[in-house]
Amino acid sequence: EMLTLPCSDIANLTSSVSTPSAAYLASFNTWLREDCYQPVLALMALVIGSFCVYDGPRVWQTLFTGAVAVAAAGIACYEGGQHDMALASRAMLVVQAVVIAYWATWMGFEGTQVVLGALLGNVAAYGLGGWARFVDAHLPGVALSWYTAGAALGVLVVTTWRRPLLAALSPLLGGFLFAAAGGALLARGLAVLTDEEDFSPLPPADLPFTGVAGALLGEDSPAVLAGHGLAIGLAVLLQADRVGPRPPAVIALVVCTILTAALAALGPECKHLDGPVRCPAWLKPPKDSLWQWSVFGCFVWSAVTAASAWRQLGRRQAASQAASPAAASPARAARQRRSARCPWVAGAPSHSVLFLAQHNTLAFPRPRRARGAGVQQCPAAAPYIKEVESMGIQLRRE
Repeated sequence: EMLTLPCSDIANLTSSVSTPSAAYLASFNTWLREDCYQPVLALMALVIGSFCVYDGPRVWQTLFTGAVAVAAAGIACYEGGQHDMALASRAMLVVQAVVIAYWATWMGFEGTQVVLGALLGNVAAYGLGGWARFVDAHLPGVALSWYTAGAALGVLVVTTWRRPLLAALSPLLGGFLFAAAGGALLARGLAVLTDEEDFSPLPPADLPFTGVAGALLGEDSPAVLAGHGLAIGLAVLLQADRVGPRPPAVIALVVCTILTAALAALGPECKHLDGPVRCPAWLKPPKDSLWQWSVFGCFVWSAVTAASAWRQLGRRQAASQAASPAAASPARAARQRRSARCPWVAGAPSHSVLFLAQHNTLAFPRPRRARGAGVQQCPAAAPYIKEVESMGIQLRRE
């Protein structure tokens, strides 16, 4: 059907207003703000946030695959409605899209992470690209180069440092969803029980979940998200070797959230500046009642993130020490260095090397790392030599 479309419709595919992605996002935003879905959305966010807070790296593949399947279901449902399909046909289309998207993402998970890294890097570059857009007005191509560099960096980080990235990202994302969903559900529950609407510092009961979550990001959401991205990158660098100290990494994850809470607390005072010095637009709160929820919610977000990050980063360090016990014990490291000079004796159990009973000899194979070396050059062989010679056995040195 693409060839039969008029030229004007084909031209709309490149329009920023009429692109399919813009239509999908507009429909999704409308669906998110419908009041009947708010408790369900908050409950789903609470469950996902709890999984991320507990152990995000372990459930990451399942969560990401499920998110892709849900996105495919939403697109299929939207397209079915645009084509006036019957309910049964639309349901079959949605099921088919979910199964194909889930299976394709699960089987090609590594490839999808490359796409995800490019997307995250591009979003971070856009959030920090105000200077690039300014320079691009005088020197075209700078902004696009900046976004491309961000996408390449995102791919590199996601594919190379995925485990430390998930260990840093999961607590931050889980804490955000936990705080936003918990505040929305608690406010709505209290409103049902008491017939009240104001439960400061909780958000208003009639506020959509997107508004509750958006209040935790402040007025300049792209810049705040870019700041969180930088915090995650710093935490990854601090914990890339699994032996770095945990407190600096945890502080790096929560510092942007604490700054957002501080700016929200200063917002009501900033609006009184109406002289030569005026309050910037990004510091003004959208509503006078939301700044209290922003401060309270950000502190809850910070507390949950700090506790979860401390636990998950500690588990990575414990797993690293269990995988290489010599790294955790200086004595074991010294023994390993001594035995490394004699790889042909290292790891041999006591009273056994290579015993040739038929010839009544004890043969020591020649070490590979020191060709031509004798037994006497390896300190680890001395106990074996002394014990065997005390038994009257003739040694044959090779």
